[in-house]
Amino acid sequence: MALKAKKHFWSAISNLNNKNPLQVIEAGDWVCLIQHDYLTYERQWILGTAILVPANIYQGYIEAPKTGQLTDSYLAKLKVDNKKEISYYAIAAWELSADKGFNDSAFFTNYVTNLAKQLSAKIKIEVK
Repeated sequence: MALKAKKHFWSAISNLNNKNPLQVIEAGDWVCLIQHDYLTYERQWILGTAILVPANIYQGYIEAPKTGQLTDSYLAKLKVDNKKEISYYAIAAWELSADKGFNDSAFFTNYVTNLAKQLSAKIKIEVK
């Protein structure tokens, strides 16, 4: 579907059960929207969630209304151009994961920002 000028794409991250502020961190070519809390059903387990959106088209975020069809979410506003692809990443890490450390907020934030930096790496290939 082609979008007409002055349209936006909204990428959402659930804000259900979150009691901590959203972290917004620029890392490489990406803006990382990160939360880490007891985000699971009945706040039983720690879950880190994040979305990585392209920094060059990121235009801020809003919190979804408390009522209506789309609630309990943060929405990242992205500028779109007609017929131009948008890439973004969604990340989740559960404290009971086989990889240890996801119960710690700083560990999860570091994991997400390092991933964003890795995704920003420019690769140059030379054939000799």
